[in-house]
Amino acid sequence: MKPKVLVTAGCSFSECVNYDVNHQEENKTWPIFLRESLQAKHYSAAMGSQGNGLISRRTQYRVHELLKTHAPEDILVGVMWSGRDRFEFFFEQPIEFTTNIDGWIENPTRVADGAPGGWVILNPHWKHEHNPPFYRHYYNEVAAQLYTLEHVINLQNFLKLHGVKYFMTTNYDTTFNEYYKSNANCTWLWEQIDWSKFLPIQSEYHWVMENCPNNPPKNFHPHPWQHERFVNQVILPWIENNL
Repeated sequence: MKPKVLVTAGCSFSECVNYDVNHQEENKTWPIFLRESLQAKHYSAAMGSQGNGLISRRTQYRVHELLKTHAPEDILVGVMWSGRDRFEFFFEQPIEFTTNIDGWIENPTRVADGAPGGWVILNPHWKHEHNPPFYRHYYNEVAAQLYTLEHVINLQNFLKLHGVKYFMTTNYDTTFNEYYKSNANCTWLWEQIDWSKFLPIQSEYHWVMENCPNNPPKNFHPHPWQHERFVNQVILPWIENNL
């Protein structure tokens, strides 16, 4: 498949702003190597630290906008899902942080271009004022898994409805916990996911650890040459054989 447009999404494993805007060669990620190989116009819906809700919404929004000007067969979507324990909540009235104490790229953030309101990002170890109350009072592992499953299904069904080709994978093995596959709250969702659209690996991190054992990822993130190898040895062969 030779798409005209590539849409990618994920968290820090997939973000492109540090390379495209800040020109940091050490942050050249897999979507950049993929777009170079495919020679396609690229739209990134990735951002460091965002969870699967924002990944799903941002990808769907971008594809929705592109379908106004492009045929479905010209678009390829690649999604790398993040940790199931990352969340966000929507607000209508302005919420602004005076200091960035948790190292986010943008928080609050938005899905639709120029839309009012926005999304506050939550991560388990963060300390901003909205974060600890959520994890203290509302977070639990079953909910984390079922929400992630819902986000995958939502995006999967949207792409299939519009005839847009796609592939999915995960950054770490922790996106899906097989333990919850037998939990009645999650089983019926688990069974709706088209797992044939996932790359035949556990996660990019796991693949890198297995295939580049003498040079482990830096700060848990693959080096650029590992992203490139991942594209050449995993993503491109899958695209050639499946799309």
